[in-house]
Amino acid sequence: MPEEERSGELRKAGHEWKNMLLGAALALVAGCCGVGTTEADSQPLIRIGVLSDTQSYPDENNHGQLFLKEALANLHKAQIDVLIYGGDISDNGNPHVYADYREIMRHEFGSTPPEQILIMGNHDYWNGLPAGEARKNFARNIGQESPDVHKEIKGFTFIGLSPEDGSLHGTYTAGKSGKFLAPILEKAHREQPGKPVFIVTHHPPRNTVYGADDWGNSDLVELFRNYPEIVNFSGHTHYSIEDERAIFQQDFTAVASQSLSYAELESGKTPGTVPAYGGDEGRYLIVDVYPERMEIRRFDKNGEEVKPEARWVLPLPLARKSFRYTAERAARRGAPEFPGGSECGIYFPSVPFDKALLTFDAAKHEDFVHSYALVLEKRNPSGNFEPAGEILFFSDFPQGVNRMLARPLFEIPGEKLEANTEYRAKLYAIESFGKRSSVPLECGFTTPEKKSGRN
Repeated sequence: MPEEERSGELRKAGHEWKNMLLGAALALVAGCCGVGTTEADSQPLIRIGVLSDTQSYPDENNHGQLFLKEALANLHKAQIDVLIYGGDISDNGNPHVYADYREIMRHEFGSTPPEQILIMGNHDYWNGLPAGEARKNFARNIGQESPDVHKEIKGFTFIGLSPEDGSLHGTYTAGKSGKFLAPILEKAHREQPGKPVFIVTHHPPRNTVYGADDWGNSDLVELFRNYPEIVNFSGHTHYSIEDERAIFQQDFTAVASQSLSYAELESGKTPGTVPAYGGDEGRYLIVDVYPERMEIRRFDKNGEEVKPEARWVLPLPLARKSFRYTAERAARRGAPEFPGGSECGIYFPSVPFDKALLTFDAAKHEDFVHSYALVLEKRNPSGNFEPAGEILFFSDFPQGVNRMLARPLFEIPGEKLEANTEYRAKLYAIESFGKRSSVPLECGFTTPEKKSGRN
């Protein structure tokens, strides 16, 4: 396109965004004055589907492929304009998986597929090829010119930024990733400040969304921090998007997309990082952009919206002063509490024992209970009680906050308890941002003999 014509197009796009903002302001005035909205007002300017981490292999019956088919069928029904795929399409960069993806898209969308922003994850590098060859393998077989993508779709900027190699925490250097991003971001920031710029990366920027402290990348924070227009979607962590920490705003907006393969959790709590039911908990997002707001909805793999009463709504234009999902949210949340009359008990399914079972009435919270802390004291030979450690348990929230049990059952590992010892236990409930219940449940028990070989 000649430079003069290109400049004209840019000026036109800038005027259109300013007109949208003016329309949004008028709509707010009309709303406050009792004027009804039209059907056109309720239609989004653009609808985006976001998914990640199927980690598929060449078998049509593997759950990543099956969940992908279900999600894409539902996204087709939702009439998305754009599909964002946050990497780890394949478990090991197998070209047959990329061919399978393209065939699934043809099957679900026919001759009218949405625009696609597809990137690599670390698993897409894990095929034994040098990083440069792995990138060529991905682009060639997925049907793109490059693993890094820039598209202008319905007046919005979309960027797909693949990691530069297959390292677990990702590599995004200023010399390569930054060189690709900078001119696109500078142009968008200069010409249409506040208009969302959608960037998908496999890894989350470090210390942003839930799980980014463990699995995030610090360089992305530096690449993004000067652009409040950025809305970053990421995968990699597999952490639950039903946790409100899955969206975070500080210098820009970061949003996690969980996974269509399996759910994962942070370390340090029982029963471990991958729940027994984690392989059945795929999630994805649908993003609607209106003139005055952006609305993000969360869905399970079956197409059922999760937490519909708590959709993420971002006022437009994007500006740090109007960010809602900041670290300050933690102070505004209440602590969970156990309802009156709640009880707990600890018993041993077999004697001698190698484990104990804890059952109790679940605590309540305005959102949900993320985990529990069991604080133990044991009676020492002098007859006094002394601290005997703390055990942290995940609640059953990863299987869906609407399916949490009223009376959970937790397993206490046998190595946490001594034989023939009297214990006192206090159970505290913990919400996502770390607040504990003020009043614990209390129960006492005495351990029997232990199975031989157990400490």
